[in-house]
Amino acid sequence: MPVKVVSSVIPQRGLQHALFQDFRGLNRTSDRLNAPPDFLYDLLNGYVKKDVRTNLGIITQRDGSAKFNSVILGSDYGTTKKIRVTFEAKWYGGSTDIIIRAGTAWGKFDGVNTFNAIDTGRSDDVLGQCAMFKNELIMVDGKIPRKMTAAGAVSNLSADANMPQDSDAVWVHRNKVWLNSPANPMIAYFCKTNNANGDTAWTGATDAGTLDLSTVLPVGDRIRAYRTYGGVDSGLIAIICDKYTVIYAAGSNTYEFTFLQYFPTTCLSGNAMAYVGNDLVYPSRDCLTSLIQSYTSNALQVNPLSNYITNLWRTLEGQVSDTTQISGVFNHKLNHYYITFPISGNYQTLVYSADIKNFVGRWTYPFEIYSWCERTSGVILAGSDGYVYTINTGTTDDGTAVSFKAAMPALYFGDAIHYKKPIEFEGLVQVSAGLTFQIDYWYGLAALVTDKQTISISITTTSSLWDVSYWDESYWDTQGNTLVRSPDILGRGKMVFLEFRNSTSGSQITIFWFRLGFVREGVN
Repeated sequence: MPVKVVSSVIPQRGLQHALFQDFRGLNRTSDRLNAPPDFLYDLLNGYVKKDVRTNLGIITQRDGSAKFNSVILGSDYGTTKKIRVTFEAKWYGGSTDIIIRAGTAWGKFDGVNTFNAIDTGRSDDVLGQCAMFKNELIMVDGKIPRKMTAAGAVSNLSADANMPQDSDAVWVHRNKVWLNSPANPMIAYFCKTNNANGDTAWTGATDAGTLDLSTVLPVGDRIRAYRTYGGVDSGLIAIICDKYTVIYAAGSNTYEFTFLQYFPTTCLSGNAMAYVGNDLVYPSRDCLTSLIQSYTSNALQVNPLSNYITNLWRTLEGQVSDTTQISGVFNHKLNHYYITFPISGNYQTLVYSADIKNFVGRWTYPFEIYSWCERTSGVILAGSDGYVYTINTGTTDDGTAVSFKAAMPALYFGDAIHYKKPIEFEGLVQVSAGLTFQIDYWYGLAALVTDKQTISISITTTSSLWDVSYWDESYWDTQGNTLVRSPDILGRGKMVFLEFRNSTSGSQITIFWFRLGFVREGVN
């Protein structure tokens, strides 16, 4: 159900009311003048979520983050490096290890506070990928692929000279390891069945082999990543390149792969791919590509997962100097997909909700995010400068207050002809601790700086505006719910802009709905 805007049936110059509820996420396909009122123009460090009690979309401030390690990889020689890969290795028996790639080394978390080097002498500050195969961790980063056993022994993946020596993409599909080679950018390599590390594992005498995309694609391209498409039991493999995505199907023999189709795409990064249900998504020039929408309808081009933020997406993507460093992950607990744009000095993370089916927030952190990882437990990790952070925990970013802002589009209260004089604001909110709720408002396009007004309302978790004879005050109070009101709105205009803010450390706010009372005036 969209946002309802309701006006009371009272005389033209009497007090009227506009009620806003059931928010639908972000809309940046237009500017604030013509974005629909049931969308938010911006939602910084918050998101729209489906409320299970009402099935309405409500605005909530995001959780915080905390350091996962206190000792960084490479601290023994005094160098802090960007963590380009964060990965959870899952071993037989259920144990796990957190693996990172930073500087010239791969590192493993010691389970307490430190990342220790497990493989050194690699190329400095490069991207990489990991995969698990036969209870071994495979690590690729542009040099010869490496493997690590559960006991921590690291060596080359294979001595076979036919194995690519410069892979930076790896995947496991149909009991085979798949590798790429930037030296041969259109060749997909796959090993023998269940044998990626043997001396002849990559020699095509039996069922090892290659797929040559130059026999399929009309122009040159470069393989960025592989993914199984259509579920874990599917025989389909998607080979994602800079310009195209190619789909092959496995045959009855483990070494037979049949070309199905290809789509014109612009894959910006192999490290931002994620499964959203059975869908495979990754960033392209215009928006977030949804492969399932194209393949199931046999479309000639891939379709975006959402069209609502095309302008914002292009703005962010255009500020990224190296799009291959865009990173992303899907959070199964919140049903969110996070994608981070590495803009120098201003890293931005967009949040897509599979429940809302739209982008629902824009997040920033006091640290830059270079890689993402979802653990088996559902915990989300983010790799930064030397430190890994646990995301969505607590109410601060490791002690730094979370700065929250929700920005509405231009609100016309039903028409753009008459001037309106807003008089009062009322909203139902929930807070986790005492905070100062700030409401900014102004009229006109250029009035943000010159005419902006701010209302500050102090809220405590024990306040209640409900009469005890009509409502269980103790229940209401313990939920942190309260009605906030302000009768002090000033000014008039054909439209009004609203922004809600909270930057009180250790506190969070959720906005269920808000109401504006206004008087409709003349056309002059």
